Amino acid sequence: MFAGVMFSGCTSRLQSGLQIMSENVPASVLLDGNFLAHTPYINKAVKPNDYSLEIRPDDPSYVPYQTKVSLKSGMLTVVNWKPGKRPETSGGVILETEPIKEKKLTELSITTIPDGGIVYVDGVARGFAPVTVTGLVKGEHQFEVKLPSYASQTQPINTLEGYRIVATVKLGKQDYQALPPLTPASAAVATPSATVSPPSVSSTSSATLKGTSVTVKRTYFLQDNKEVLRVRAEPDSLSAEIGFVPVGEKLPYLKESKDGWVKVQFNQKVGWVSQQFVEMNQ
Repeated sequence: MFAGVMFSGCTSRLQSGLQIMSENVPASVLLDGNFLAHTPYINKAVKPNDYSLEIRPDDPSYVPYQTKVSLKSGMLTVVNWKPGKRPETSGGVILETEPIKEKKLTELSITTIPDGGIVYVDGVARGFAPVTVTGLVKGEHQFEVKLPSYASQTQPINTLEGYRIVATVKLGKQDYQALPPLTPASAAVATPSATVSPPSVSSTSSATLKGTSVTVKRTYFLQDNKEVLRVRAEPDSLSAEIGFVPVGEKLPYLKESKDGWVKVQFNQKVGWVSQQFVEMNQ
């Protein structure tokens, strides 16, 4: 399946795949200085090679991003980039795959810029980057990287047996200039001197969730050329899919959550969606 950040072989072993997303900031994609298209960009028939990639936002108030990418035969490279108004507030994730000798195992290797990002996989703390996670069950997972004073990065992935997913996470500084002024109530829980707790298993209590509906946020998962969120039968990333909801749409909230999942009504059924990709509405 060649969509979102689902890793699989390309249409030919002589070709490589490239997918570029740029959040909600339209941008030009250039390889070795040659314009290809605007984001979102997906091409599963790129000649394998080392390239200079540039993501150049159409809005000149956002800074461009340049990096080196190595496109390998039969592999998909994914770049999910969030442009910022300054280089230090820009950030994103580069995802690549490579085969490993152990054909029945999976690997996830994460490095961060700067070093030392706190890595969580499926809500479980895995240590400080750079870190390699082995033994993940084949299928869908999600990782998150956090670091004090930086915006966190969350990324869904799909692990395959016999392959390593290599994730390079560039963390962007929190853009405090863009944040609204703190009210006295919010200042009590969001001060610059606040300490960061050590890594721990993240869980969600239904008492923290309020509202009558949820709105689907950016997921970077494409199905039939539309960005969507999966709805599952149970609160589990390996549970059966019962459908897809386009980004921006609302779902009735059934006021129940479990370990990072939200219970919703979907097509007159009851389903579950990841809390990471929805926003609560009052």
